[in-house]
Order: sequence, then structure tokens, then C-alpha cells
Amino acid sequence: TGPVIGFLGREDAGVLFKAHEAFLAGLAEGGYVPGRTVTIEYRLAADRDDLLTQFAADLAKPPIVAILAAGQGAAVAAKAATKTLPIVFASATDGTDAGLVGESSKIVGNVTGAGMSPPADLETQRLALLREIVPNADKVGVLIRPSLAESTGQLSALQIAAQKMGVRLIVLPATTAADISLAYAHLAGQGARAAIVCDDPFPGSLRQALIATAAAAKMPTVYPLPVYAEAGGLVSFGADVTAAYRAAGGQMARILKGAKPIDVPIQHPTAVRLVVNAAAAKAQGLTLPPALLSRANATVN
Repeated sequence: TGPVIGFLGREDAGVLFKAHEAFLAGLAEGGYVPGRTVTIEYRLAADRDDLLTQFAADLAKPPIVAILAAGQGAAVAAKAATKTLPIVFASATDGTDAGLVGESSKIVGNVTGAGMSPPADLETQRLALLREIVPNADKVGVLIRPSLAESTGQLSALQIAAQKMGVRLIVLPATTAADISLAYAHLAGQGARAAIVCDDPFPGSLRQALIATAAAAKMPTVYPLPVYAEAGGLVSFGADVTAAYRAAGGQMARILKGAKPIDVPIQHPTAVRLVVNAAAAKAQGLTLPPALLSRANATVN
């Protein structure tokens, strides 16, 4: 069955499903197929940081020879667990803020990988997308999980974009289902016409609560990941993280063939993906602009 690698994820299997498929595709292109030429040990923390730390420590032991870290949080936990085992990360962010990547994409210690480098104006595009759906949206809600550094960076970019467009942002924390319910009630009371969810893959139960609450409030919401639109959310727009996972699969194959992390360059895919849920739009009484529909990479009916 070949070498044994670890797959460490902070998110649940629902979030990681397509990303995982992309990783396996990249791994196969490098000559490694699970169950035949490589064995994969999975540890998914389902958004529990205490488990993530424990799982990272579990995977930093024999017979594991390398770790795929799914997401920035998993990569940080893996890096803390081992200074010698090769770690390949795949992330929606480029890894610099978390110290995974040095200046000029320099390899740091035993870590290499693929971190998305979406367009610098991604937040401007998100806000413009929302204004296409709701042209008179002069107040826009922003749901953020304050504990995550990725959300903080996105919020700063959104604030700059909003100022240029003359949009007032109403920023609200959302960590629990109760927070989400209160957030949408507050936004409605403040006259917000639409909302944006910051780049953070909420665990399954909260994802569904978020989608259901936005739908019940009939408040058009732009989500960061395709899994939201595929599960019933109106529109998702953000970095196509499957590109990072496919690249990471190829990098892992090189590691398994004997390359050291320092010999496997960091990659920064730039792809973005727009997914539209036509059924959700119909349920909310929305007519999406034809120009938006023509740009969609996928439509859920």
C-alpha cells in the first residue's frame, strides 16, 4: 500500500469534499493512488481547535511520513507539532500572515504548499457583485468570525472598497447560530439590503443556519465558498481553493519521491470561482442579472 501520509483538516468533510477530490487528483498525477500506492490517515477536527492540536500531534508520529494540512489553521497546528516531518499545506490564503511562507515565497523550515493568491481587488468584486443583485444596497452587512486572522484581512479590504463605492458596512460577529439570527435581525432593523460572509468555512450546522436565516430574511448574501451556494445559499464568489489542493497533491507526490520541502517551490494559484443558486434566487423573489449568470462558473438549479 506504499507510504502513509496524514490528512489534517480544521473543517468538516462537507467543506473539504471537492478540495479533497482535487488533492487526490494531483496526487494521482504524481503516481500515487490511495489504497494502491499510498495510504492516507485522516483527521478532521470539524472546527474544534482543541481536536486540531491533538490530531496534529497524532499525525506527527510513525508510520506517517508527511502531512497534508488542509487550510491555514491545520498548517499552523501541524507546524507546531513537528519540525522534521514534511508538511504540505493547501489554503485559500497565501500563508504569509501565519508564518507558513517567508518573504518572496521562501520555504520556511519543513513546510511547503499551495496558497491561493486571488486578485487584489477581490473584495471590490464581491461588493460590486452584491450591488449587481441589489443595485440600491447602500447598507451592507458583514458577518465575521473575529477569532480568525483571514476574516480580519478581508474586512479591511472590504472597508476600503465600501468607502470608494459609498456603501456603509454594518459589521457583526457570528460565532453561533444565535449570533447569526441576531445579526440578520439587526441588519434588517438597520435597513441593510444585503450581506457578505467573510472568508471562513463555517462548520456544517452553522453553514445551514446561515443559509436558512438569510433565506428567511430574504436578504441576498454573498458567500466565500462554493459549498454555500451548493447547499442552498444564493451566490458564492471567492478563491477557487480546488486549484490549491490539486497543486498540493502534486507537491506531496514529489515529497513522497524523496524531495525535501525546500526543493518544492511554494505555489500561488490565482483562480476565482462564481457559483449561482438559481433555485435560491427564485425562492427569494430575485431576478439575477443575465450578465451575472453568464459569468457563473456553475449554476445550481
